[in-house]
Amino acid sequence: MAPEYNGSYPGELKILLDTIFDEYEALPVGIVTVSVVTGGVRLLQELRLATVNYRMLPVGQVLFYNVDELFENGELKDEKYAERVERLFKTLQKYAKALNR
Repeated sequence: MAPEYNGSYPGELKILLDTIFDEYEALPVGIVTVSVVTGGVRLLQELRLATVNYRMLPVGQVLFYNVDELFENGELKDEKYAERVERLFKTLQKYAKALNR
């Protein structure tokens, strides 16, 4: 999960991706973005491109729109997001099994 930062992903994530490249090369990746307005659409575009450049396999995404309004007392108000995240995990699991990882 990454927050949108100036229309892209945070520098800390870039450093992480550059540092541990060998550990995630050729693995499937799910992208979860967070933004107070756009849901991280620009972040998603940038991060999908980056994952392909890092030789990862992007297989799905979940965008959390208007994140300031999504939670109440630490709980998600809209169950659609939990369903989307669950679907993403299932997709990642299928790819991991198919890749024998």
